[in-house]
Amino acid sequence: MRYLRLTQECGGLIPQAMLPAALCVCKQRVSQLVAAGHFDVHQIGGRAYITGDSFEAFLLSERKVGRPVKSPTIGALAKGMKDSLRKS
Repeated sequence: MRYLRLTQECGGLIPQAMLPAALCVCKQRVSQLVAAGHFDVHQIGGRAYITGDSFEAFLLSERKVGRPVKSPTIGALAKGMKDSLRKS
């Protein structure tokens, strides 16, 4: 009964186990995304389901690709200043 109600209200339900293949990511990354609150999760019969609406919203959202830019360390900044002073 709950499954049918949620399916109608939330744009369908997708088993969380199917997300890694659908998003081309590993299971651990899906767990991180769920923990970060990117998906609405419902436990039904001991299994986790993601709402179709939250899945669609995630697919349409702007996401950064790749690793974050590494900020320079103090040592690297000091070395750069030292090198520029030598050149002048």
